[in-house]
Amino acid sequence: MLSVFLLLSIIYIVFNRTSIIEKRKKIMIVTLVTTLFFFSSADPFIGLPLYMYPMLISIILAVIDRAEIRKSTFSLLLILIVALLLPVYGIIIGTVNEPYLILKESNTDTLNIYNQLIIPTIDFTVVKHFIFFVLYIIFVIFNHSIVNDTIFVTETIKIVEKCYKVLFIAIISEWIIVNLLSGFNDRELMDFIFSFKTLNMKANWFTWGSYSVALCFTERSTMAIVFVYYLIIVKKELLKKSDFFWIALSFVAVYCTGSSSALVAVIIFVMVILFTTILKNKNIGQLLLVSIISMCVIAFVVANFDVLLNKIMIFISGESSYNSGFYRIQSIELGFEAIKNHPLFGVGIGTVYAHSMLVQVFANIGLIGFIITVMIHFDTCKFKLNLKNALLVLMIVIIYSGTSTLQKFTSPEILLVFIILSCCGQKDVDKNLQSKRCLANENR
Repeated sequence: MLSVFLLLSIIYIVFNRTSIIEKRKKIMIVTLVTTLFFFSSADPFIGLPLYMYPMLISIILAVIDRAEIRKSTFSLLLILIVALLLPVYGIIIGTVNEPYLILKESNTDTLNIYNQLIIPTIDFTVVKHFIFFVLYIIFVIFNHSIVNDTIFVTETIKIVEKCYKVLFIAIISEWIIVNLLSGFNDRELMDFIFSFKTLNMKANWFTWGSYSVALCFTERSTMAIVFVYYLIIVKKELLKKSDFFWIALSFVAVYCTGSSSALVAVIIFVMVILFTTILKNKNIGQLLLVSIISMCVIAFVVANFDVLLNKIMIFISGESSYNSGFYRIQSIELGFEAIKNHPLFGVGIGTVYAHSMLVQVFANIGLIGFIITVMIHFDTCKFKLNLKNALLVLMIVIIYSGTSTLQKFTSPEILLVFIILSCCGQKDVDKNLQSKRCLANENR
């Protein structure tokens, strides 16, 4: 159903009687929204992630439009491709001969994790991820002019913000229905309708004293991507009462998913953003609202202290009894081992698995690949690295370290993050330009 709807949307946009630049902008929005909310969904016929289709159309339209390509980013792309091919060459000649936890052979909570250590080989998974990664970087480079269109970016951010609000309401509504029907199993129904499975679970599980839900369309822990919504909030000089309402509602929505890691990430991020806003504006009314939200968060932590403490103890304990925390830590430790053995270029894209996106990325593409990828995004989005943005990046790193999908690093969601980050410093840039113009006029 999702595949058909997406296909019809793309066909409508492509054949619509508008200029090619307008078509490119609309396809860009479709790509960003698809990668945010339908990331786990794949085409049932070919098996490609849904976000790949609008992304490919975007690249084709950019070629037809003869889109402007910056020489600096194109040079970085060539260097990145070489950096990605080096570990692949190492696999071919046999220099990469240590067994690792391979991405395609394991999931988060596998029981026999050490029995699934495999020596990487050149297979479909490696080739697929390599192609995905290169296509994504090309997509970023080809859309340089669109990304730097201030009006378009502003409209895109508003659309994403509205999508998040709809998502929060949908999750909470599903939670009410599921719990009213005493744990109604909606996962099989959603698998039938949307053609995807959430964490391979066949039924809702009981957590926080209620049944969790799965309408986030992505892996549960990835609900921490609501930080994109908070980055939108950061752009505002003064928060409205409605903003506080949606921040509180987003917390409730994440609670309904039953993901403890997402909940902790959201609590930290929300509190940092809210207090940063208060210190910036020194508004008594907003301080009161922040205090109310803070007390609600503290009340939740106190009420669920035993559950949270138990989860923390599982993560720090060395017990081998079955629990997701223990095996997640094992996968991360194996990922660090891969980084230690191949720090610069990684083991090869699409190989090593770890339940931490950053550990997994470094293990797959190495420090060099990571740095070049970030440089391409910086160059494309005109990202301004100041103290405010540096703190935001740090929070993003912390939140993303809990997600486990390598494709998340090679999907347009990352581009959207950089777009919003670059906009955060836009007002400062505009103020500096205005002050310079005033000085120039005075000198005349």
